[in-house]
Amino acid sequence: MSNFGERMCRTKAGRVFWLHVLNMPEPGTVEKSAPELVPVQPDPWADAARQASAQRQGATVTTPSSAWQMTEKTRSATTWKRIFRVFLIVVLSFAVISGVRSWFNPTQNQKSLSVPVSATFPTAAAGGVAERFAVNYFTWEEGNGTGRAAALSQDMAGSGEGTAAGWDGKGKQEAASPYVVGVDVHDSDKATVTVAVTITPYSRDPQDAKKWVVGKAQGMALEVPVRIADNRVIVTGNPGAVALPAPGKVDAPNVGTDDSQLTSATKEYAKQFFAAYGKDRDTSAITAPEANIPGLAGAMEFKDLTGWTVEQAGGDTRQGRATVRWAVGASTIEQTFTVTLTKVTGAGAERWQVSQLVGGN
Repeated sequence: MSNFGERMCRTKAGRVFWLHVLNMPEPGTVEKSAPELVPVQPDPWADAARQASAQRQGATVTTPSSAWQMTEKTRSATTWKRIFRVFLIVVLSFAVISGVRSWFNPTQNQKSLSVPVSATFPTAAAGGVAERFAVNYFTWEEGNGTGRAAALSQDMAGSGEGTAAGWDGKGKQEAASPYVVGVDVHDSDKATVTVAVTITPYSRDPQDAKKWVVGKAQGMALEVPVRIADNRVIVTGNPGAVALPAPGKVDAPNVGTDDSQLTSATKEYAKQFFAAYGKDRDTSAITAPEANIPGLAGAMEFKDLTGWTVEQAGGDTRQGRATVRWAVGASTIEQTFTVTLTKVTGAGAERWQVSQLVGGN
């Protein structure tokens, strides 16, 4: 036991636990079995009072033969030890009770960590299935009904074989370029996916009934009901066509005050940068040190900088907005960019150079 106590007391925490929590004597010492005796000076006045009281009661009082009396060693230290023990017991009891409660009621912790079903629903997988189904659903050709049914059976519940899925078996139509517009999650395993596709109708040639004449392509949206079954996404029934949702409105970006002086001073440099950006792949000769902006390598030819402004705020790093006109073959197109300018100092001169380029603004 003494060896165990010595190992425990090698650390400060172990020493506190051994001496104050377990109330064990310090290793290497033997705790006295009897309380410590403290010498007390005799009080003649107290002795006289005891003798007078004994004489009235007919008893004989003898003066203690020893000047040593029993006294309490350190009552305050014992009290603090008891308080510390009670506190430790309360804390450990609370931890044990809380842990045992979670064993019998695990849903209590799950409720506090609950997340919406839309966050756990496999929207990417559902979107991919709905896109393929929408293309197969809107694609048909007279005389090839079995091919369309086989394509739909890849995703429809019950395989979907032998079903026309609402098509009367006549005419010709093609669908392409599907993309998910939105996913409306109903619960943990059901949702409705809205898919937009481009539909190209065909009609019979008036001169030759065996030939098809391509019509005008148009956009269409399809709401596809899906469900998670057997660890995969399936279409649970025939879909319905809906109007293609219009893009929502967004707030205009918060644009700071323009620095007209810096805008004018850097405009020619901006033209040089975009000319090199369109022509070359490596733009390090004209950009700020440590900037990494790969060029277009001749994919587009710079024609003009139709818009250029630099914001006033930002110190040695400023945000700029550029509108660039490019030549692409025999056509031209305008694009916008957000440019980060950084002040570069060297050889006793200062200049502003592009350190970052982001398409759009």
